Amino acid sequence: MLLRFVGAFRIAPDAVQVGVISFSTSIRVNFYMNDYQNNAEVRNAISTIQQIGGNVHHKILAMGVSHFLLS
Repeated sequence: MLLRFVGAFRIAPDAVQVGVISFSTSIRVNFYMNDYQNNAEVRNAISTIQQIGGNVHHKILAMGVSHFLLS
């Protein structure tokens, strides 16, 4: 699903940039918005992401999004 989503955009330094965080009972930044320069790089990075087990905690999600956006 995420691969299809990013495939709909032109990813480039002067266009759309993508970053991914994973969350459960902890937060993991998989990659930041400026880490990859094109669709192929982003799609490759997404394909290596492993799901985090555990329960979703909305407070942790909010903290993760804040950290991710402010970094």
